[in-house]
Amino acid sequence: MDLAANSTPSYIVFIDIGHCVLFNYFAAEFKERYSIDVCTNTKACVRLRASCEKVKKVLSANAEAPLNIECLMEEKDRLIVPCQKALDDSGLSLDQIHSVELVGSGSRIPAISKKPSSLFKRELGRTVNASECVARGCALQCAMLSPIFRVRDYEVQDSFPFSIGFSSDKDWQFYGMLSTLRLCCSILVHFKFPTEKQAARVKVRVQLNLHGIVTIDSASLIEDRKENMTSEEMISENNHQSSAAKVDTSSSTNDPKAIKRTEIPVVGNVSGALTKDELLEAKHREYSLVEQDLKMESTKDKKNALESFVYEMRDKMLNTYRNTATESERECIVRNLQETEEWLYEDGDDESENAYIEKLNDIRKLIDPIENRFKG
Repeated sequence: MDLAANSTPSYIVFIDIGHCVLFNYFAAEFKERYSIDVCTNTKACVRLRASCEKVKKVLSANAEAPLNIECLMEEKDRLIVPCQKALDDSGLSLDQIHSVELVGSGSRIPAISKKPSSLFKRELGRTVNASECVARGCALQCAMLSPIFRVRDYEVQDSFPFSIGFSSDKDWQFYGMLSTLRLCCSILVHFKFPTEKQAARVKVRVQLNLHGIVTIDSASLIEDRKENMTSEEMISENNHQSSAAKVDTSSSTNDPKAIKRTEIPVVGNVSGALTKDELLEAKHREYSLVEQDLKMESTKDKKNALESFVYEMRDKMLNTYRNTATESERECIVRNLQETEEWLYEDGDDESENAYIEKLNDIRKLIDPIENRFKG
């Protein structure tokens, strides 16, 4: 380019924006949100750069574009790990398992079905409806728990694979899986709490309620009076026993008076449970929904009754009441029935209950004199 001697130079700025800008941005986002450094993994870098190239092309014609990458790095098998944990927690061996059923809409993916098959060393069963079996199982369980329905006996044992924690005013003590908790069946748990004098024994009755929540029926403190006695009290007790009449040794060792049982008040708190106000509000909402459903059913019944009455009266006016009604009466009633039918399928398709009742009463006023005349 030829420039005049006295002309000033032109300064031009070139901005090179490649996919590296998007790569650096998303790499920083992944590091901040998920604590993974993409730059340390070559395979992850290649995949992220390829995805950024696709996003760049989409952004050339759109204001926004999503970035979707599955299993970028440090991928974990989200299917085998919970299956293996469930198998370990159950305490069963692979030989004891009768069958393995695959359920859920995602079970139709071939890659997903291969992994559990390799874990359980057998072919997976598909004898139930994968999409509806959970809902059907819930309905069956509800029928079994309800006193209204009678179904074939089918025992289901729900396991509660979470730690159960008990606490006193000063100390927490956690216990893992105690045993298989059944619905509405109680089990007894014995453990000790450290106190100022000694470790106190506590007996707790635990059960799994209908909602699958662990509840405590009762708790009692068991104290041995002899263990809590001082040396002076023990000497006085021994002197009293020696001066008393001879007592059977077997009964003295199991003296019920030596054991003191005290009922302990229990307060149960369910994590994430609704408060009393929230529960009351939910009940009111449920009642309003029930009333709304009943009102909709009643409206639907009134609409069907009106429609059935229109068809029935039209047939009777042309056959049964043909000689009873005059020509003008027949024409007026048939025209009214035709207008009501058209109204039902157009403007009256979604009307209130009172509207259908009024329409039915209007037609009855025209039909009643003819019916009375026919019966008389």
